[in-house]
Amino acid sequence: MRRIFVIAFRNIFAHTRRSAILGAAIAFVTFFLVSSFAASSALQDSMVDSATTLASGHVNVGGFYKASIGVAQPQIVDYAKVEAVVKAASPHIRYIQRRSRGKFDRVTSEKTSLMNAVAGIDFKQDQQLRNRLVILEGSFDALEQPGTALVFKRQADELGVKVGDSITVSGLTARGVQNRMDAKVAAIAKDMGGLSQIMTFLPEKSVNELYEFRAENTGVLMIFLDDKEHSLEVAAVVRKALADAGYDMMEPEARPFWQKYQTVEREDWTGQKLDVSTWRDEMGDLAKTVDALDGVSVLLTLVLLSIIAIGLWNTLMMAVRERTPEIGALRAIGMSRGKVRLMFVAEAGFLALMASFAGAVLAGIMVAILNAVEIGVSDPILQFILMSDHLSFRIDPARVLNAILLISVFASIAALWPAHRAAKIQPGTAMSHTG
Repeated sequence: MRRIFVIAFRNIFAHTRRSAILGAAIAFVTFFLVSSFAASSALQDSMVDSATTLASGHVNVGGFYKASIGVAQPQIVDYAKVEAVVKAASPHIRYIQRRSRGKFDRVTSEKTSLMNAVAGIDFKQDQQLRNRLVILEGSFDALEQPGTALVFKRQADELGVKVGDSITVSGLTARGVQNRMDAKVAAIAKDMGGLSQIMTFLPEKSVNELYEFRAENTGVLMIFLDDKEHSLEVAAVVRKALADAGYDMMEPEARPFWQKYQTVEREDWTGQKLDVSTWRDEMGDLAKTVDALDGVSVLLTLVLLSIIAIGLWNTLMMAVRERTPEIGALRAIGMSRGKVRLMFVAEAGFLALMASFAGAVLAGIMVAILNAVEIGVSDPILQFILMSDHLSFRIDPARVLNAILLISVFASIAALWPAHRAAKIQPGTAMSHTG
């Protein structure tokens, strides 16, 4: 068996021109696939980072409280009791943070106004914001005072404000009263992609006053895990624990909480219902964008692989014809049909393995260069899609390995028919073959 593989490996270098052309095509496909996966992996990282800093934990316990059938507030009543149940639900939970959830309301300056999602933060205890946000002007310490606000750079530019200026935030209460609150800009943070364009943070106490929320209630408990890959598992465990504790639960739905607002207001119930979601649920269509990018990459790769498979098939069929005397000699000295078949399949597999490895290395070099250059993105639409203000890529070793194996297996399968034709050659016929 070892001798068969040695012959197959040597045959690659014995026909350098043919191997170089096929190898270059296979390397290009691998380069394209690995580069696409690097882009989607970085996009997912940016999405998770942005989501879990600004709007979501890995898992979230939120929900709605309805004092009357037609009015819903994004509230968890007596959150401390809910938090106690959640903490005991799973060993994967590292810590829990609470945030007040306002609505999409108007933020106004002397220059203009924006419709933003208003969120309430306890800036002293909020680890995610302190660890992840880059403050360009002002400080986190100033945000611990009531009547202050944190805005992001693009918002500050559009509103025409700087640290120390005042903005007015409007909010509609459950009683239908339009409240307004003046807040001093205490910090301006670096943009974090799409979500940062539509979010304004106020101290939790200020949001409670604006919307007339009670201090013992909150909008969402954001649960952070030891590994985000456990999100679905922990969400299911937390949902069951809360149901067992007697809480009414909303049906799982892969939509952000603000998209559930109108549905909940039309439903015929009152009281409290809790909702458990993951970070992917809260990202909504943006998470589907990443999946679609992966899908398109795989589809295009399969198309390219099909073209290469046809080229590989034709090339190997020609090789069988050219190497008929060689095959006859091998058959004459005792090589079985199965070993001839294995030799051709192994030759295609080795070539694909080496070429795909080279393509993956080239993709890794390109990714390293692009990440070092840090190409900025100024268009707000692209920033929203990319969840970042610059292009980034990340090589996932597992996905690279899968790509190399996929391409190598695909090439080996394409070689099966030519290998079968080679194995059918009779030694006597082959030895008398003249070309």
